[in-house]
Amino acid sequence: MADSSITKQALAGSLRELMEDLPFDKINVAQICERCGMNRKSFYYHFKDKYDLVNWIYYTECLTALREIDYQNPWSLLNDLCQYFYENRGFYRKTFTIEGQNSFSEYFRDITALIVRDEVEHIFGKEEDTSFYVDFYTDASVSYTHL
Repeated sequence: MADSSITKQALAGSLRELMEDLPFDKINVAQICERCGMNRKSFYYHFKDKYDLVNWIYYTECLTALREIDYQNPWSLLNDLCQYFYENRGFYRKTFTIEGQNSFSEYFRDITALIVRDEVEHIFGKEEDTSFYVDFYTDASVSYTHL
């Protein structure tokens, strides 16, 4: 494992541990770094902010694993995604409460929209205006996942 990945994993583990006891908005970068024995410079070398770290955790733990599977339909993908969130519900319940710019909810919606767009365009064709369907199914999927 490359040094960069080891550092990122350590910071991610530190954030996860802190979130077991504290709400996300009460955690700062200094606490994350202190918890894993790193300095702030190391943190900012790898991440823009703590929101970027949360998104990286999701990307590396979930999306990378799901990409390795050749899904025959989007429902299987959605099922595995829900299973992932269920298994990690303590962490993600807190991350879904984060609001504002760079929030996990915003990031998750963007990723979900890409998946939904591919499927909707496959059904209707790329020539059709599918924005209504993409927004509808994206919002439904995101809302369902928050529960």
